Amino acid sequence: MKIDAFHYVQLGTAYRGLQPVPDEEGPSIKQFMDIFSLPEMALLSCVVDYFLGHSLEFDQAHLYKDVTDAIRDVHVKGLMYQWIE
Repeated sequence: MKIDAFHYVQLGTAYRGLQPVPDEEGPSIKQFMDIFSLPEMALLSCVVDYFLGHSLEFDQAHLYKDVTDAIRDVHVKGLMYQWIE
C-alpha cells in the first residue's frame, strides 16, 4: 500500500497478497512504512497469495506473527550471518 505524508493509506493502493483490497478495508490492514519492511512485505504478500490461490484457510494474525518471528530468527538473531560466514 502507498502511505501519504500524513500516514494515511492512499485509495486503490492496498493489497491482500497480490490482489487489490477494496478501499474501505485498506485502513484496517497492517502498514509497512519503511524500506526495511520491503522484504517482510514481499514475503507476506507471496505467502498470502499462495494460500488464497489454493483456497487454504489461514489466520492472518498467526501468519503475520510466524513470518515476523522467522525474520527475527534469521536477521536479528544472526542465523543468516552465521550460515554465510
